[in-house]
Amino acid sequence: MISGQDYLKCNRFGAGATENFFCSNCGIHTHFYSTYTDPPHYAYNIACCDDIDIERLEVKYIDGKSF
Repeated sequence: MISGQDYLKCNRFGAGATENFFCSNCGIHTHFYSTYTDPPHYAYNIACCDDIDIERLEVKYIDGKSF
């Protein structure tokens, strides 16, 4: 079971096409959803997840300007 759902808040922008989710308690960005692309795009902050060894993952770097 995932806990903390009561703290999950959302900011919408881009005419509501993008939703950024964050913890209202600590402020960490958890994930976002965007319909700007086809198919829609999801991104998750896996640093929020337990039992994931980030060191073993392939990383794709992006920046906000070209994303």
